[in-house]
Amino acid sequence: MISTDLQPKGALLTFNGEERCLVWDYGVIEKVQELYGGHPFNAILKILWSETDEDGKTIQHYQAKPVLDLMFLLLNNEIARQKYFEGSSSLKKYTREEIGFLVNRINGDEVVKALIASWKESIGVPDEDDDEDDDEEDDEKNVNRGQH
Repeated sequence: MISTDLQPKGALLTFNGEERCLVWDYGVIEKVQELYGGHPFNAILKILWSETDEDGKTIQHYQAKPVLDLMFLLLNNEIARQKYFEGSSSLKKYTREEIGFLVNRINGDEVVKALIASWKESIGVPDEDDDEDDDEEDDEKNVNRGQH
């Protein structure tokens, strides 16, 4: 018999004063595939884009819709997971509109970083420091193809 820890891993984020754990389990992945089609990483790719300003400096931007979609799914999925594993949850359930009120240009970078970290943690992507042989060029090619 194979024994495993059924509690999936994710990234922690303090959201509206509550510590939350954002986890990409199969339920979230299925919903993300329904919203964005194909590989769930497509939703992460839709969040971020960059451009170069006239001085040659790269400027990172992010789109609101995928940020709100993913936060809605991940925050409310955590409640369902807690109810399943622990029998109850005291966490606040959010509407998309409430999340839109709470995510803004001041905390948006932190939220986007948590979304990306949650994806990496949930699927087991090693940190760059963990693998010294990791080739940044290969990572960039994988990201451009939507694979990670």
